[in-house]
Parts: sequence; structure tokens; C-alpha cells
Amino acid sequence: MLPRETNSTSFSSRQLRRARPCCTPRTRPTDQVAQFRERCCSQEASLRATHRGSHDSISRDSCRRLGMKQALVVARKDLLVEFRARLLLVRVIPFALLVLVLFAVALDSEPLILRAASGLVWLTMLFSTLLLVQRTYDVETQDAALEVLLTSAVEPVNVFFGKLFAAFVQLLVLSVLLVFGAIVLYGATVSGSNVVLLVTIVVSAAWGLASVGTLYGAVVANMNGRDSLLALLALPVLAPLLIGASRATEAAFGSQTIDTASGWAWVALLAVFAVVFSAAGAAAFGALMEPEA
Repeated sequence: MLPRETNSTSFSSRQLRRARPCCTPRTRPTDQVAQFRERCCSQEASLRATHRGSHDSISRDSCRRLGMKQALVVARKDLLVEFRARLLLVRVIPFALLVLVLFAVALDSEPLILRAASGLVWLTMLFSTLLLVQRTYDVETQDAALEVLLTSAVEPVNVFFGKLFAAFVQLLVLSVLLVFGAIVLYGATVSGSNVVLLVTIVVSAAWGLASVGTLYGAVVANMNGRDSLLALLALPVLAPLLIGASRATEAAFGSQTIDTASGWAWVALLAVFAVVFSAAGAAAFGALMEPEA
């Protein structure tokens, strides 16, 4: 009987190792996240094999290339999830355009509409950002997908920049549509010399919104009532960006109350804002996503 018990114990151990590897979390991830993890592991293994035998295991350039690849894979995953869910197309874009139309109806005075057009565009962008970020982290917290990302070979900073880039792409598309909608609905005009200013505003403000949204989405990801907490935490921080983007866009629309030079000064503020919160998010994302003891 003793050999039979030993064989049974050995067989059940092999079954347990095959069913739950030591690196797999308790919650079974989705197939998409599992494939992502395998891809990142294979990339790191191949890179380490290339540099095997050298005193420095991986050079700085190789680490940088690997980090960019990992961030792009995370961004591709988020964009693919968004493409399949169609949140931006079905919910966010109709909501944002409807807000612009309602303001156009409510503010019947043409001078008042022209003066408020830039502020309405970025106020709508702000609330749309909160909606997108909430959806992104709701998806990540299901089936422990975010936990799998952070326990795999990918670095937390690369996860942050990947999610930041995915949010930036979506917000960039939305901001272009809203600016075009403001030009059509409110009669705003953009001269040829202000086109570059307007493009720079859109890019800088979209990156700033994405960086703050990604950072504060990570802060509240594991909290109860994270939908309301995200708005309470992010809205005060986004106030300078809202003011800067509104004033700069007002200059790009050819307002008589602010000139183009002042518009570029506000763009500089937007750029500093985006850089600061991108750096803060990259530094804090790993600590924010650590599981509670």
C-alpha cells in the first residue's frame, strides 16, 4: 500500500502544478491577457538570451526598446478592448455632441455662444475623460486582468504609459470631433495662422487629460465607490488644464479678448501640466497598484 500512496501523492502534485503554475494568480485571467503575458515573457526571454554572457545583462538601449514594446502592447490591448466594446462610439461621442447641441440651444445669443465655445468644448472633454477612465479600469478589475499585467514580465511604468497612450488616442479623436462641432454649431472661425496653435492645444490638452485620468484611475481602482471618487479627486486637479485649454482655444478661435501670443503662453502651461503628471504617474503607478497586505 505504501508505494501506491506515494504514486498517488506524486500524481496529484503533478496535476496541481499543471493546473495552477506558481506564477499564475488565483483568479483565472481572460485569454487576451494571458496571451499578452506570454508575449511579454517571450520578449524578455529573447532579449536576455541575446545579451547572455555579458557583464551587463541588458543594455540601456535594449531596456528602452523592450519598455516601448511592452507599452505598445498594453496600448494595443486597451484599444482593442475599446474597439470591441465601442464605448467611445456608442456612448461618449453621442453624449459629448449632445452637450454641445444643448448649450447651443440654451445660449441663444450669438456673441455669448462665441465667447463660451472654447470653455464648453473642454468642459465636455473633461466629463468624457472621466467616463472613459471609469470604463477602462472597470474592464481591468474584472477577472484580475490588471493583477496579471502587474505580476507578469511587464514593468508597471510600461503598463502606465501603455494605458496613457491608449487613453490619449481616444481623447484625441474625441477632441477633434468636439472642436469641429464647435466650429459648426457655434460659428467659431480659425484663421490659417491659428491652425497650428489649435492643433498644439488639442494634442497637449488631450495628453494632460489622459495622464491625470490614468493616474487617478489607478488611485481609485481598488476602492469602493470609485466612480464618484474619481470625479472628486480628478476635477480639482484638472481645473488648471480646463482654464488653460479654454483660454488658448479662445485665442485660436480669433477672440478679441485674447491674442495669439497669449494663447501660446497657455499652451506652455498645458505642456508643463502634461509632463508633470506623466512623470508623477510613471513614478507612482507601481506603488498604487500593489495589492493590499
